[in-house]
Amino acid sequence: MSSAKQHVVERRAGPSGSAAPGWWVVAARELTDLWLGGKGPVILVLFSVLLGLVCFVFATNVELALFTPKELMWMLLQMAYMAGAVIGIGMGADCFSGERDRETLEGLLLTPTRRTQIVVGKFLAAFSLWPACAAISVLYFVKLTPDNEILMITLLWGGVCGTLLAVGMTGLGMIVSALSNSNKVSMSVSLAIFLIFLLPAQFRGAAQKGAVGKFVQWANPLAAVDEFTEKLIVNLRTLQEYGNYLVPPIVFTVLVLGVLFLIVGPGLRLDGGVPPLFRWRRGRAAAAAAAAGLMVLLAALPTMAAQQPASTAAQPPLQISISMDYKQAEAGDKFDFDTVVTNAATQKVSNVVVAMNIVNLSKGEAVDPEDWSPERTQYIEDLQPGQSTTLSWKVHSVFAGNYLVYMAVIPKPAGPKDTIQPVASNAIHLTIKGVARVNPGGMMPVALATTGGLSLGAFGLHWFRRRGIDIGGSRLEIP
Repeated sequence: MSSAKQHVVERRAGPSGSAAPGWWVVAARELTDLWLGGKGPVILVLFSVLLGLVCFVFATNVELALFTPKELMWMLLQMAYMAGAVIGIGMGADCFSGERDRETLEGLLLTPTRRTQIVVGKFLAAFSLWPACAAISVLYFVKLTPDNEILMITLLWGGVCGTLLAVGMTGLGMIVSALSNSNKVSMSVSLAIFLIFLLPAQFRGAAQKGAVGKFVQWANPLAAVDEFTEKLIVNLRTLQEYGNYLVPPIVFTVLVLGVLFLIVGPGLRLDGGVPPLFRWRRGRAAAAAAAAGLMVLLAALPTMAAQQPASTAAQPPLQISISMDYKQAEAGDKFDFDTVVTNAATQKVSNVVVAMNIVNLSKGEAVDPEDWSPERTQYIEDLQPGQSTTLSWKVHSVFAGNYLVYMAVIPKPAGPKDTIQPVASNAIHLTIKGVARVNPGGMMPVALATTGGLSLGAFGLHWFRRRGIDIGGSRLEIP
């Protein structure tokens, strides 16, 4: 046992024999331990099994037919980046405290590089699992989705959000690991912190109402990523509308990396014992500045309700017309139509709301217009006497059946005790045929082939490593 431990220490501390930067030497050795040591391939196999089972259930389960393809894609994406965040914080939590428990961290004292470069090298190795997990996820996304537009949105913004979470959570786990005196403490604290982020992200219904609830959901990076990806993938909203939900994960990632590389890295303890929380003489000012910056930023970027101008005392009548009487389509089709709102009176009208409504003429589930259109409601600030305004609408048909789509124009009431009469347009008789479903064909072969290939690769790496150890470890040396 002692000889094996000595071999590990010697391999870690031995000279690289090249002029490579210190962070690259550490990263190369950590990557060798992670991938040739077998931990990385095993994690990928488990991730592939989980993703394959979920995709197969999504594609074949009858009850899940109630979900739209967009919702299924978002649920799968959510599972992928949540798994990436868990893997990242777990790998980060083992970086330093795990080596303290194994008594191999002191070997890095002989590495001719600064402590910050050691942290950089370990971070790159711990983060390397997320690109591999993302590549595996792409195979299932391509096979599962019936819509290229949804696929491109999912891959683009899912990759951005997943990378932000993976980077931030990996760095957070490394900070906890550097400040912990045992791997058990590091893992427990990291899991507790992740649950603190995760549980508020699962709040639904009334918990999201009110200024405080909405701010908590916005400021939490996990909840913000959920809201951002759901609106863009499921509701087809635009980046201009929900781009502010990218601010919390970006700020979280930048702050974590700043603390890791600027405060924790220079004060890293490699000689065992209980590590200090910070090198206060050098890091107290930087830590206080980072905390103050976070508080100022979060206080300056809350979601603000749009200010509505005052309305006139009397509300003139309005007229609304629609450019289509009926539409026949198949589930998954998209179509556009226009509405024209006219002020038929002699007074100006302000703060007019135009809302889309969809009614299911058959017995079944109630219709949520947000699943059918990215623009359920539009607003007209001012409408002069006799003036008309044209509004364009997009509809993405979801389920088969017969529906009526109509618009309601609603001016703002004059006061808190006043009411108004909404004006409704003619309805579009919408007949949807067929059901756009995810693609179950070939899902099982894809899942089996992916998992089997990763398993064979893991076995091959294990065999390669064992053979290298048997011949004296020459195959594991980094040139």
